[in-house]
Amino acid sequence: MYRNSEDGSTTTVDPRLRVPLDAPDYIAKYNDSGASCDQYWGHRGREWMTDFRIRPVSARFMLLGAASYFFVSGLLIIFKFPLHADELRRPDLTVPDLERQMRIMSLKLKLMIATAPLAILVLFYSLFGSVKLLNLWTEAVIKFAPAERQPEGRIRI
Repeated sequence: MYRNSEDGSTTTVDPRLRVPLDAPDYIAKYNDSGASCDQYWGHRGREWMTDFRIRPVSARFMLLGAASYFFVSGLLIIFKFPLHADELRRPDLTVPDLERQMRIMSLKLKLMIATAPLAILVLFYSLFGSVKLLNLWTEAVIKFAPAERQPEGRIRI
């Protein structure tokens, strides 16, 4: 019999879907293995184990940071676009130059106003995404990391 470690149900079918040529002898040899039932390769289930998996978590943090960095750098390019306001004080300013300068100023103002909700959304997404990723990682490490086992022994008085 094989026990499912998630829901506790039992079955006679090998969950690893191995098909031996000599099924009774195979099952007898498999059940005689040295692994106990609760070890990782035990035949009736296994303990959940995990390692710290720092590399995938740090890669996701870097991806989130890169996306936030590129978004903020794009916003700064919009805000740092030169307006050439000193051109408005020139005595030889023509009407087409004034209209061009006013279009640039209105476009910059519209872009600043239009990107404010998006900037707030990206800020909250990055912040809460980072917190959630850190929370999932720490929960997985705390819940599934193997605890330190003390050597068995008797206390002598």
